[in-house]
Amino acid sequence: MEIDIPEAVAEARAVLDRDETALMSNDIPALEALLWDDPRTIRFGVARSWRTGRRSAASAAHGPAAASGGNGWRC
Repeated sequence: MEIDIPEAVAEARAVLDRDETALMSNDIPALEALLWDDPRTIRFGVARSWRTGRRSAASAAHGPAAASGGNGWRC
């Protein structure tokens, strides 16, 4: 088994960097684009986890956190 394949590491780093940038800038469309569109998708956060695919991720932005001024993505 080969590990630390440069191309795979670069691809994973690029996706992780996009995810971090989207999280820090609260870029909901970018976050939705990074989610696998499947109900089994789990988005882990600091305070909670979201069990959402891309379709229901947009509704998370209008959930209970939105009522308190949040957007549902900042966990």
